[in-house]
Amino acid sequence: MCRSVWILAGIVAPAVCAAGADSGHFVLAGNEQVLQQWAQASGTAPPRLIEGGGGSDSTRLEWTGGVSYDFYGTNSRGGFILTPVRDDGSHNTAQIQTDVRSTGTDGALSWFTIGATFSDDRATIDHPMLINTVQIGHAGDSYRVALGDVPAGFSTLGTNTGLRGLLGEGYLGRTLFQAVAGVQADTWESIANEERRTRYQRNSYAFKVEQPVGEAFAAYATLQGYSDDSDAATAANTGLAPADGNAATLGFRFRQGGFSLSGEGGASRWKEQGQSSESDEAWIIDAAWQGEQLGFQAGYHDLGLFYSSLSGEALSGVSEVYGSASWMATNWLSLNGDLRHTENERSIPPTKLGQPVSFPYTPNAAEADSWSLGADVSISAIDGLSLQFSHSQSNGENDGGGANDQSNSAAGVSFSRSGWSTGFSLQQGDFENSAAAATDSETDGWSAYLGREWMEAENGSWSLGTTLTYSDQRQELDSGARNGSESWQVDLSGRHRRFGEFSALWYDGRVRDPSSGQMLDQRGIQFSAGRAIGRYGSIKAYYSRNDSFDDRNDIAYMERTLGVQLLAAF
Repeated sequence: MCRSVWILAGIVAPAVCAAGADSGHFVLAGNEQVLQQWAQASGTAPPRLIEGGGGSDSTRLEWTGGVSYDFYGTNSRGGFILTPVRDDGSHNTAQIQTDVRSTGTDGALSWFTIGATFSDDRATIDHPMLINTVQIGHAGDSYRVALGDVPAGFSTLGTNTGLRGLLGEGYLGRTLFQAVAGVQADTWESIANEERRTRYQRNSYAFKVEQPVGEAFAAYATLQGYSDDSDAATAANTGLAPADGNAATLGFRFRQGGFSLSGEGGASRWKEQGQSSESDEAWIIDAAWQGEQLGFQAGYHDLGLFYSSLSGEALSGVSEVYGSASWMATNWLSLNGDLRHTENERSIPPTKLGQPVSFPYTPNAAEADSWSLGADVSISAIDGLSLQFSHSQSNGENDGGGANDQSNSAAGVSFSRSGWSTGFSLQQGDFENSAAAATDSETDGWSAYLGREWMEAENGSWSLGTTLTYSDQRQELDSGARNGSESWQVDLSGRHRRFGEFSALWYDGRVRDPSSGQMLDQRGIQFSAGRAIGRYGSIKAYYSRNDSFDDRNDIAYMERTLGVQLLAAF
């Protein structure tokens, strides 16, 4: 469904720079930098600075925030699959975001930030209130502590995730100590209410110690673990059993000039409830060199099938060696290439999958060699004209020995000058998989756009722009079946320093029903107009309409939304 509701962007990160390993302390961002980041992120005027009696050392940023309120009416209908929430009525949605912070005379920074959504529209949130983010913290010259939504980016194989909990880090000399403990949970509300969980609540902890050696080298060690809370509701919803595990890693980083080298090794234990525990290991090493016009990257990653940690980057069961290069050959030609060999233990079909299987199992290749090339060409003889070319190919082998190959090619041209912009591109792809022969196919497509922008030349007090886009894609399966889609879209937007801004979008398209071959329509419009109210407020009205698949009663759906938004920053 398409729902046109604009909301205030939340600002959750405290104005504290990352730790500097060489200096052994945290660097607090300057006032001007903080104010600039606020204005860019919120789209509103920055808050004011308040000077304390002690001069510049006691300058503090007291309180900032924003509130948005939407009142809108909706009307929707359709089948349950595409329109699970059928609605015909008026709704209210509000969002608040506030940030309170103070800077002491010694430069220490304390902060509190919270953002929340309130709504009586169950298609927006399934309960009346949702806490989007909350954090309270304090940072001194050589330490930092934060409670609430905390990011923990310790290492690639160890911990790299967000937790709802407590984070602390500090220097002892030049040695950095970091620790985090908390839960991985969908929302703050789901921590207290099992019925609001879509996954097991994972109790987690992690530690890291990092020691620099000289100016270019640093070594570190991490330790992390987790344990899922077991509850019947989540087990019934997911069909999965809770698990627990832990992992330890050792790693290093080296950087000298344009060359960098990093590596990490880890060992883990993972146990699913009712099953025996599994131990595994993982290794990664990456190197890069960047010159003025030429750059190289290469690496080797080998992660065991049962390797488990708190890092979303640690994809278990995958082993890969790769190399890539980029070259700015001249001021009009740039080239890039990539070559890699991948082995995937996850491609083996699951042995405990019950029958009947709703969808055919389509594994990735168990082993594949792939490469890609790309080129960008600027035509110096015609200002604003450029060409783009790319090709990628993968030759793989399934677990059973059959082929799993695919290739994709694309070429495009774009031109931009004096307010005009246009482009045209072609795409072609082939896919072959012996484990899912019904999906073997050839895909061809093309797209084009034409745009024009006008702007008041002297002081830019007004602007107007429009873009027309068309795309067409066709897929022919080896079985003889055909799929396809085509769409038109027109965008129009304008801005006036005094009267405000508006945007409008119209789209119309068709998609082929693979079961009947019938072309089904999709069409809609979106419109919004608003203007500022004073220095810190704005008002916006909006309307959207979406109609899809009218010729198929079982999947047809529509939605209309008409509303107004008020926004204030303070």
